[in-house]
Amino acid sequence: MNEFLREKAKGNAVNFLAHSMGGLDCRHLITHVKPTDYTPASLTTVCTPHHGSPFMDLCVVCFRYFF
Repeated sequence: MNEFLREKAKGNAVNFLAHSMGGLDCRHLITHVKPTDYTPASLTTVCTPHHGSPFMDLCVVCFRYFF
């Protein structure tokens, strides 16, 4: 996504709208990649598991218990 935006949005502000895992990907792009060819103006997420997944927490507990 970064390569695409570097080419298509060069010098522009970008508003991100992301669903589920896409929200985590966009958040990583903004906070860790820190693009300089374009400016992230905003990030709006829908149904993004920012605090992880309760189901996966259960899987980790079960895995540790049984293995």
